[in-house]
Amino acid sequence: MESYPKQLQPVPHGRSFLTEWVYSICIGLFGSVLLLMFATFFLTDKGVLALLPWAIGFNGLLTGHALVNKTENRFSRRKTWLAGGGLFMALPLFFIVNLMPFFPFYISERSFVLYLPVAILCSLSGGWIASKTIRAKNLEKRG
Repeated sequence: MESYPKQLQPVPHGRSFLTEWVYSICIGLFGSVLLLMFATFFLTDKGVLALLPWAIGFNGLLTGHALVNKTENRFSRRKTWLAGGGLFMALPLFFIVNLMPFFPFYISERSFVLYLPVAILCSLSGGWIASKTIRAKNLEKRG
């Protein structure tokens, strides 16, 4: 059997770590887009822009939690991968919101620079919550 780097080894579900990483980013990205699309029907532009940091934060949290939960915390450089997940969840969201015609508002670069740390920190927090949950489940199984 071939020896793979730790990030490329299959995780418990049989998929590679990179596949799970991309999957967790897509969960956060599509969650953000759907939440913002839903909010545009019921809120004004200012209301949606006020909701935007909360949507980015929640879905960044979801991205980090999904990554750690899917891989069952079996990867090295956890903070780097989680921060990258938050970053790559927020970057496409910025372009989707600014380029798609069904969003009637525009996110400025200055706002994006402020929202990016929110996504990264919330992704790290989601990973931390998931690792604590996994640790608690393992302790429960033992005892």
